[in-house]
This record gives sequence, C-alpha cells and structure tokens, in this order.
Amino acid sequence: MSESSDSHSSGRPLLFTGFLLTGFVTTVLGPVLPWLVARWHLSDAAAGALFTIQFTGSIVAGALSGLIVARLGATATLSTGYVLMSAGFAGLALGGRVTGTLAIAVAGIGIGFVVPATNMIVARLTPHRAASALGALNFCWGIGAATWPMVVAWFNPVPGVRVALLLVSSLLGAMAVRMAWAHFPLHILRPAAGSAPGTWSWGRLAIFGVCITLYSGVESAFGGWIAEYTRRLTFDSSTGISMRWETAASVFWGGLAAGRGLVAVGLAPRFENAALFAGLALVGTAITTLLVVAGLSPVFAVAVACGLGLAPSFPVTMAALSREVPPNVAQPMIALGSLGAALVPWLVGAISSRT
Repeated sequence: MSESSDSHSSGRPLLFTGFLLTGFVTTVLGPVLPWLVARWHLSDAAAGALFTIQFTGSIVAGALSGLIVARLGATATLSTGYVLMSAGFAGLALGGRVTGTLAIAVAGIGIGFVVPATNMIVARLTPHRAASALGALNFCWGIGAATWPMVVAWFNPVPGVRVALLLVSSLLGAMAVRMAWAHFPLHILRPAAGSAPGTWSWGRLAIFGVCITLYSGVESAFGGWIAEYTRRLTFDSSTGISMRWETAASVFWGGLAAGRGLVAVGLAPRFENAALFAGLALVGTAITTLLVVAGLSPVFAVAVACGLGLAPSFPVTMAALSREVPPNVAQPMIALGSLGAALVPWLVGAISSRT
C-alpha cells in the first residue's frame, strides 16, 4: 500500500478518534477491577498483577515499535494495534481467568503498537507546537478514560460488564478497519536528513526515561485503584453517603482530560516546564491529603486535583522528547511509560495485601 500523506483535515481526526478509544483500553482494568476480583476471587496482589500483565505486553511492543513501524509502515502498525486491542476486550468479556488474563496481555501489546506511533506522528506533524498538539491528542485519550467508568456503571449490573466490554471491542474493530485504509507517510517517523535531533545525550535520555516511568506509574496506580479504594470506603462508611464507586475513576480521568484540554489551547512553549512542576506539586499535595484525611469526603476532590495536576506531564515530556531525540529512539522510550504502569499499580496491590 502506498503511504502518501493524509491531509491534516482527514489524518489527524482519525488519529484523535482512535486515541479516544485507546483511553478505554489503557484504563480498562480500573473500573472492572471489582468485577474481576469478585469473579476470579483475586487477592489485592493478584489483582495488581493484572496491571503488570497488561503493560508488560505494552512494554515489549512499545520497545520494538520503531522496528515494527519500519517493517510494517505506520498504517499497518496502527491497524494491527487496534485489532489486538479489540481481541483483548472480547477475550476479557468471554473468557475465564486464564483466557481473560491472556486477553489482557494481548490488549497491552495493542497499546504498544498504537500509543508510541500515534504520539510521534502528531508531534512530528506540528513540531513548533508539539506540546499543544499532544495535549489535544491526549485530551481525546482522557475523554475515553473518563467515559469508560461511566460505560461500566451504565451496563452494571444489567445487562452486565461483559456487554460493555464487547461494545468497546466492536468499536475498536471498526477503527482497525478504518485505519487500514488510512495513508500515513513512513518518513514522518524517520529522522530528517541533517535535522537537529542527532546530538542527544544518554544523560538526557535517562532523565526522560525516569520522568516517563514515574509519571505513568503514578497515573496508572491512582486511576487503576481509586474505584476499588472508593468502593471499600463506601462499603465501610457509617456516614450514610451512597455513591457509585465508578464515579471516582471518572472524576480522576475527567480532571486529567480537562487539564489536557487546557494544555492544548493555552500552554505556550515558554510555560511548559512551569506547568509541569506546578502540576506535580498539586498531585503530591492531593495524595498527601488523601492519606491524612480519613473517610470518603476527600476522595473526589483529590481525584480531580490529581487529574488536573498530572495533565501537563505527558504532553510536555513527549514534546521535549520529540524535539531532542530521533523518532527511532523516542518510540521505545515512550514504552517506559508502560514499565511504570506495569510496576507501580502491582506494587500498590502487593503492599495492600501485606498491610
């Protein structure tokens, strides 16, 4: 298939729509974790290991993403990724514990195909406003992440979480078909001849790696466990407060989406670092509040604050990465986000089981 460039008016909306669905996949476990815990009789440590399984597949595929794109081309890589994510959702809906666990891994591999390539394509299409463009892209991701808990709540208990999973599986399958007919240029993910990103250093690369790993780990741990944490608080509460626990996850991802929207429309390049550090300070304060103040009352305010605070981190870091590092190096670096997402939520579950 010829890979002549799609126009911005057709290629970018397709990427943004696909990334909205990717928000469902990346955050799939958080809202369905209570369902899986009850269905598969999981301890907290075993439930946390599901995140590790999902993002281990993403790490492997993401680390190889540069080679995959060079081999298959951007179009086929993205289409294959959406096929794998669709199959993963279907397997999780219909299979038992073994099949469902394998399905989670398959969906993770699909994430590794889609996320690095999509971020780098968008960053390379708009190099001078990369943070804003990536903010807009990840705003769409945040909408998907915030919508998924509401979809689960809508379908639970009738007609059931399985139906919600199958619905998203069909949407991902449709996106795979549409993406197969797109034409993204292969050269968009290759270093331009004589371009500046040839002088990157291993020291800078290590800093990027640490930032990406820690950010994604914190985001995935908070977003993945906040629904179950809230469910337990609601169950144990003597205050008479009655809320759907899924709402806490939607509030967090909604705050993240809102923050990404602000980054997309209002973040000038000279303010990128200030926004990142201010956001991280807000997250640290909010999580400390959650630990210090007992009961259900601070959960939803903390969830919003954490979402808003984390919002600038990924687009600002990705924009800097795309400016300083060639795409064939940057794409595997993005896979380090999956390393954090694989380890930190599992660590939360393991500590919870022990304490």
